Amino acid sequence: MDWLTDSDQAMKALALRQAEEIEKVIDRAEELAKLRREPVGDEGALRRLRALESMCEVIRIVGRPGPQFQGVLRDLGGTPAVRKAMKGDPQGDEG
Repeated sequence: MDWLTDSDQAMKALALRQAEEIEKVIDRAEELAKLRREPVGDEGALRRLRALESMCEVIRIVGRPGPQFQGVLRDLGGTPAVRKAMKGDPQGDEG
C-alpha cells in the first residue's frame, strides 16, 4: 500500500492490530484442537482446554470486528474495488 500518507498511519496501525488479533484466534483454535486430542483424564490438559475455549470464541473475536477490519482496509484503499476507483492507480486494474 505505497499510496498511504502520514495521515493514514493511525488507520494502518488499526488494520495491522486487527489482523494480528485474527491471527491469534487462528493460533488459539489450533492449540485447542491439539488439546482435544490429548488423553482424557489429564487434569492439566483439561485446565488448559477450558482456558483456551474461553479465548477461542471465533464469532466474538473475528465475527464482530471482521466488518470493521474490512472497512478499515476499504478506507485505506486496500480492496480491489477501491483501488480501481482510485485515479491513476495501476494496481486497481488487477482485481
